[in-house]
Amino acid sequence: LAFCLFGRVHEYARGTAVVRAPQLTKITSPFDATVAAIEVRAGQRVQPGDLLARLYDERERAELDRLEHELELSLVQRLADPTDDQVRSALTSLLAARDQARERLEQLTLRAPHAGLVADLWVQPGQPVQPGTALLSLIGEDQRLTLVALFPGQFLPSIHPGMDLRLELVGYQYAYQRARVESVATEAVGPTEARRFLGEDIADA
Repeated sequence: LAFCLFGRVHEYARGTAVVRAPQLTKITSPFDATVAAIEVRAGQRVQPGDLLARLYDERERAELDRLEHELELSLVQRLADPTDDQVRSALTSLLAARDQARERLEQLTLRAPHAGLVADLWVQPGQPVQPGTALLSLIGEDQRLTLVALFPGQFLPSIHPGMDLRLELVGYQYAYQRARVESVATEAVGPTEARRFLGEDIADA
């Protein structure tokens, strides 16, 4: 009777959680290319401008060499006859093409846009990639991570902002971390909606 009056029975909800970096920067491939080398490792600190990855650029280098050779020949012709308008027009076109080739070659060398930590590596040397394919990701050194937890729907009325969570990472048994609930969904959702909310990168997990 005393226990019924004064005792408390705790109820626990277990679920799957995903750690997220809200300002994750993905480094993507600008063209159809093949990965030549990954110059960093996961967890490495980088500074703005540090080399991250290189894509194969033999074709682009050969094109740049060809344009520079033609440009030298046009310059010789221009010096021999400064009044030749045809040579002047060709020289202008070659200068623009050379600048474009240099820019394309530079884009095949991927550098860090800001300081941070290398979070994930998603490709290997020799792997072909398409435009927009993510090669790796960066997170800020002082960035605040967030946690998205998925609990069974029947616990929705029992979870509210301000409650404490105990987080146990896979592979680190009993190494608990503490977190606090900041917000709770207003309704339970099905698997399809949960996948959409988590995003394509981890929906299958």
